[in-house]
Amino acid sequence: MAAAYPRVSSISLRRCAAQMRTASDALQIIRAAGKDVTHVDLEGCDRAVTDADVPSFFLAAPSTSGTITGASFAKCSRLTDKAIEALTTTTASRGTPVSEMVERLNIAGCSPGVTREGLLKLAGGRSGGFPSLLELDVSGCGGVKGAVAVPPRTTLRSLRTLNLHALTAFTAQLPASSPLESIALTECKSLTDLRVSVAGLKTLNAAGCKRLTRLELHCATLESLVLQHCVDLASPIACNTPNLSTELNVNGCASLRTDAAAAMINVSRRLRRVRASGLLAARGAMTIAGRCLREVCVDGCGNLADLKVRAPLMKLSARGCKTLSAVWIEDPPAAAEGEEEEEEGSTIAAEAAAAASEAKSGRLTVELRNCGALTRIVGVRAAALEERLSLDVVGCGSLPASARRGG
Repeated sequence: MAAAYPRVSSISLRRCAAQMRTASDALQIIRAAGKDVTHVDLEGCDRAVTDADVPSFFLAAPSTSGTITGASFAKCSRLTDKAIEALTTTTASRGTPVSEMVERLNIAGCSPGVTREGLLKLAGGRSGGFPSLLELDVSGCGGVKGAVAVPPRTTLRSLRTLNLHALTAFTAQLPASSPLESIALTECKSLTDLRVSVAGLKTLNAAGCKRLTRLELHCATLESLVLQHCVDLASPIACNTPNLSTELNVNGCASLRTDAAAAMINVSRRLRRVRASGLLAARGAMTIAGRCLREVCVDGCGNLADLKVRAPLMKLSARGCKTLSAVWIEDPPAAAEGEEEEEEGSTIAAEAAAAASEAKSGRLTVELRNCGALTRIVGVRAAALEERLSLDVVGCGSLPASARRGG
């Protein structure tokens, strides 16, 4: 069957894992494929993959012109650090180690045999023997324990380390030339310390790291930051993310203080969406501002008293904020002194202008359902008069009748 598709570039054997009893069974199929195969997926083929077999799958290209550069051995629980070592000691026909061919590697769920030492070797770039590795997934590798520091010479663009329940600290302090763009650390239940300083990083996801208390970020180009359900995080040590744009998600960060949450939002000049529901430690007044900010959600912040948003908003949701008494929606702040010249002709200025234009003509949605203490809504009159306002104040028993119409 594989031979019938000579131009196929990827082969997956995960659905026939039960029939793959030895490495020869899998290799026979891969070798029958065309010379364009560059990736093989052996997820769950536990009986067919041992430490010694791993290099053979990268050498299984059906002709000298073919090169397999990526493989998934996810859920092959027999694999250990010895498989990683075998890749560096086994040579290809041109005399170079197989490890130098590897660009994408997934060993998620290879537990407990893959350890911290194996991860560091893979992430070490040329120093670890993997100078071409771009994407690495070691999620669910229970043997990775303690503190991990990404080697400074890493070649990785994407690193996935989800569900490492024994990981306690993660550090990535890399030179400006580092290619790393994406880090995913979700559901690392024992992680308490996260420090990332990567100039080119675009996305960071640490959702579900419930014990995280120390967070230090210096990521000038970060676009998306997800810290959902980091329930012990009260205030970051540093959050230098001036170009956060796509999203800031701190939903369920029950210990995050008002000032800390506002600072994380306000430092990001290009931020478009904020998700900050369930911030139980957010008390008193919160003021957030952004020249590109279109959507804010603070549902269930039960101790918040006043909310002021200075932004070209399209949607504001603060449902179930039981103590919320007043909401202000105001015009976005002007560029600070010294920033106007810097921003002239920049993407920030263009994005801010586009957001302001959209806000003036687009529909404004304000959802304040079940805010029982609410008495004031300021800044929606113009949208109401122009019939651009969608206002939900069901369950706001203290709100005057005139305010219910946006007046």
